[in-house]
Amino acid sequence: MESSNGSKAFDEIEKQRIKLVIWNGIKAFTNSLQIEHILESSSDIFRNDQYQISL
Repeated sequence: MESSNGSKAFDEIEKQRIKLVIWNGIKAFTNSLQIEHILESSSDIFRNDQYQISL
C-alpha cells in the first residue's frame, strides 16, 4: 500500500515536471517569436525615411 502511494505521488510530480518543461518551452518559443517580430517592426521604423535619425 505504502509503495503504491509513493509511486502515485512520484507519477504526479513527474507529470507536473513534464508539464512545466513543456510550458517553459512554449513560453521561450513564443518569447523568441515576439522578439523577432519586435526586431522586424523596429527595423521597418528605422528604414522608414519619415523616422530617419539625423546624426
